Amino acid sequence: MWFEGTPEAAHSSLGYVFYNAAHGVSGMSGLSCVRLGKECDYSDSMPTDNIISPHEERLPYASQSPRTAETLLPRIGFRDHVQGSKSPFPPEFFLDQDHLSPLMTNALAPSSQSSVRRIASEYLESDGLAVCERYFTSFHTWLPVISKKRIMHELREPDTERDSCHELLLLCMKLCTTTPGNQPAESDLYILTRSLCSSVESAGFVCLQLIQCLVLLTAFELSHAIYPAAYLTIGRAARLGLLTGLCRQQSQPLFNPAETWTLREEQRRTWWAVFVLERFIHIEPSCLPFATPEPGVDELLPLNDDDWDNGGIVPSEALYTKAFSSITNVGLFARLCQAAHMLSMVIQHKRAKKHTRDVSGTLEEAKGLHYALSALQSSIEETSPDFEAVSGLRPAAQGAFAVCVCARYLLYSLYACNENQDTIAAEPSVLGTEMQGLSLAGIKAIASSAAPKILRATPECPLLTHCLYLTATECAWFLQEDHELEMRNAFRQVVQGLECIGKQWAIGREFAPKLDILCPVLG
Repeated sequence: MWFEGTPEAAHSSLGYVFYNAAHGVSGMSGLSCVRLGKECDYSDSMPTDNIISPHEERLPYASQSPRTAETLLPRIGFRDHVQGSKSPFPPEFFLDQDHLSPLMTNALAPSSQSSVRRIASEYLESDGLAVCERYFTSFHTWLPVISKKRIMHELREPDTERDSCHELLLLCMKLCTTTPGNQPAESDLYILTRSLCSSVESAGFVCLQLIQCLVLLTAFELSHAIYPAAYLTIGRAARLGLLTGLCRQQSQPLFNPAETWTLREEQRRTWWAVFVLERFIHIEPSCLPFATPEPGVDELLPLNDDDWDNGGIVPSEALYTKAFSSITNVGLFARLCQAAHMLSMVIQHKRAKKHTRDVSGTLEEAKGLHYALSALQSSIEETSPDFEAVSGLRPAAQGAFAVCVCARYLLYSLYACNENQDTIAAEPSVLGTEMQGLSLAGIKAIASSAAPKILRATPECPLLTHCLYLTATECAWFLQEDHELEMRNAFRQVVQGLECIGKQWAIGREFAPKLDILCPVLG
């Protein structure tokens, strides 16, 4: 977008965005006022039918607070702007890297005087500690990327130097722990949070907490089936992660290496979260290119989650190992990362299968993926200490289990029917028949057991929805063939699971109606 005049005039469009979010104004007519330096007056021209009354409570959770939407959504003047960072972005990064001097870690973060901090603080209502308590006991259990030690220290020590993305991150944490109404994409909190993230990013700021904000925003969008926003948001997070050097493969980093062990671990977990969410989003549109590269051969996994939350310093496990085992000290978030890596390999296998002439080599690779995924699923189940008990999978293990099962379904769908192998040089073979047998047996075993394993505990991780839906499709397929009671019961359990998830995450409500189409005989 082109702005005439000074940089301040361009930055002042931030106020226009937030004014619209608060008052339902659309269009770009206000920019001419900014350009000409005039006061904006919509008293005669702006339609008033859709303006929310100052006394009308728009938020679904407004009953929890006496404050109204008018007070929660602040009035932002047209001349407000995002305060600049301590250092300007070095153009040498893109123009001449031979003359690039790496910056300090937080050099390009928004200053503490930024209007973003004020806006986010008004919406938080000085509720930072309560937001953290809710977040770390719920959402954090399956996506533990934020340093609990760091953020609690910043909250309890008000004199600690921090950038304005601290409040924005708290706002994203509040968003992820809030149950919106029937239209999550239209909730005030989501609109404001997304607008703030976009404004900080557009202003040229680059910092770890901004990437974490985009990770949480993506997770919220994915959990409520807000597409294509989730796909676009995680792409932005990936680009910023590459820019900041979170990916260890980058040769010329923008920033100096992390000064502390805790910060490096938080960077690693954030980058893994970007990788996990992006690969999960690509399960269905698997033809789209990835924004994040594959992990390098020296990539490390996140350390054990309990040690991470307690601030302990312990060794990290390597991603590439000869076998998956429950004996190691690998945590459940690391298992989720392993599962996402295996999912990525299956997606790439699917892409390569369409163009290969080496059918035997492709089938051998498929067998290797089958055995690796089976071993990974077993290690996830064994790593979760409550798995065999009545309580079932803990929320921390649900994400890893769901991604692993989705990867297995995606692999088996390529080979369950050998009449159409979808390759350039398709030909019947003994290896093809063997892989078909493994696929059919794998689908049946997972379909009949996945739902009971998941639903021993309350499903809390939104990644389970896709896993349950794929399970339902396979159960429906088997029911059309042989009407087995085991598959009928599994299908009913899937319906119950999606209804349970749908109470918190809208994506469950998106999948549930499709089940009647899959298997109408069950009602």
